[in-house]
Amino acid sequence: MYQSRHDDLTSLLNRVGLIDQIQQLVNRNDGFGVVLLDIDNFRGINDRFGQEHGDKVLSEFARCLRKLASDQYGASRLGGDEFAVISNIREPENLLVFCNELLEKLAREMASGPLRMQLGASVGAAVFPAHGDSFNSIIRSAHLALYQAKRTRNDVCLYQNNFEAGYLRRVHIEQRLRGAMHEMQLYMAYQPQLDVSGRVVGVEALARWDDEELGYVPPNEFVEVAESSGLMVELGNYVLDRSLADFRNILDEVREPLELSVNISAMQFMQLGFAERVLLALKKHDVHPHYLTLEITETVFMSGFDQVVPVLEQLRHAGISLSMDDFGTGYSSLSLLRKLPIDELKIDKSFVDNIIADEPARNMVESIIAIGKNHRMRLVAEGVEDKDQFATLVEMGCGRFQGYFFSRPVLVEEVGAVVRRCNTTIAT
Repeated sequence: MYQSRHDDLTSLLNRVGLIDQIQQLVNRNDGFGVVLLDIDNFRGINDRFGQEHGDKVLSEFARCLRKLASDQYGASRLGGDEFAVISNIREPENLLVFCNELLEKLAREMASGPLRMQLGASVGAAVFPAHGDSFNSIIRSAHLALYQAKRTRNDVCLYQNNFEAGYLRRVHIEQRLRGAMHEMQLYMAYQPQLDVSGRVVGVEALARWDDEELGYVPPNEFVEVAESSGLMVELGNYVLDRSLADFRNILDEVREPLELSVNISAMQFMQLGFAERVLLALKKHDVHPHYLTLEITETVFMSGFDQVVPVLEQLRHAGISLSMDDFGTGYSSLSLLRKLPIDELKIDKSFVDNIIADEPARNMVESIIAIGKNHRMRLVAEGVEDKDQFATLVEMGCGRFQGYFFSRPVLVEEVGAVVRRCNTTIAT
């Protein structure tokens, strides 16, 4: 009986034991809170250190959770890296306070414990009977809250009624996205990149999706769904192949040297054999590696610096350029940048937007440009929308630009006309 209701690895209640515990409270009609916890990036821990180490992390996390929830109804492990605490707190506001304190204490316990780990978790919570008056409904509400918390990671979220509609839309997007990639319904738009003289020197590939049921789905929305549903690698490979196929046609039409920039996700980059796949795709579409720039964000390096650098060097050795996207918006350090084989820095639109009126934003852009020049990197400013921004960036020493001031993203059939218009204007 004990074994059937407890988890072998952690000795916490398992899913069967949790069901029994909640059902007893439901039958007594006692108010209680359901708190679900999911360890952030646990898959990365397993991939990097192995399953044996992953099991040690789960055991240590369970020990800390049992200790911190000793004054509640108890803790349990639902499976994988998902845990639960059944709380005797009935008021939503108080449960939210408890969850935030629990998350902070868990982080301290894990950092000071035998593994000395900096570990985060996402937390979703719901209250019986306000957020569900049966076992199934209260667990569903807590899972919806957890799903919401995982969108930002290391966050706490209390169930709200509008989560249901948002969740159902994301499920619908996920279902339609699988079919859209299989049927080649996602297409690419291309935003020109220009030099100081106004000549088009490259294009950035941007995925677009018009669905017959959902209508136009913004890229940030379907990319987020792809990341959370395990579709990101498939989507990333789709974008790379589709972009290279289009770019071959663009080169054949314009007959001028251009470069293609493609965004690469951290999940895609960390796949075994990623560099080899990129090189095979280039060969398949008859595009020389020197034409391709891969844009990565600093989240790639959070997966393991020692794993990432050899892949970057392999790509660069083949002739592919590497760009650090959204530089300055996260945690990039100069020491990190110094060690990386990066050819280009992209100045984020959030800085460019405020470059005229906001002195801190202007100073930040000047600093990024100075860093890029000191490291002999190209500099690309995103989101340039007016003449004053362009003139200011040129004065600062930025060499490349993209934004609505020059051109919106256009379909592959329109790229040639944009290139001819811009480059003809320069020539005359």
